[in-house]
Amino acid sequence: MVVGCGGGGNGGGTHTISVSITPKRAAVVATTQSAQFSATVTGDPQNRVTWSVDGVDGGSAVVGTISGSGLYAPPASAGTHTVRATSTADTTKSAAATIAVTDLSGVVTYHNNLARDGTNTQEYALIPSIVSTATFGKLFSCQGYGPI
Repeated sequence: MVVGCGGGGNGGGTHTISVSITPKRAAVVATTQSAQFSATVTGDPQNRVTWSVDGVDGGSAVVGTISGSGLYAPPASAGTHTVRATSTADTTKSAAATIAVTDLSGVVTYHNNLARDGTNTQEYALIPSIVSTATFGKLFSCQGYGPI
């Protein structure tokens, strides 16, 4: 016979809860693609979270929906949305990711459009706050040898 002591708690200590989400950024095509998010809750062995999109628990048809397992299904219209995982052990702890939804199904002409000018007016993932000299640009260079 085994006899235990205590109530199975954490021995009187406290667990610090923190939440992380991956990926931090994603992009999908409206109504045809989905994106899988995952959350890690440090301090909660059961890793329990609730999901929301733009502050709506589980999302909606307007902002996209997200399942309990973190699978995001986009809405019919283009835009940028915030997916959030909130710890159920400590609802003050959460992490967020940005998802860009485009209605551009693909590039089927030279230079993206009928004007052939190279613009993509339906770009939602590469925005000025993300594409800056601090986060976007040349990563390295190598010396070349002779003419190519």
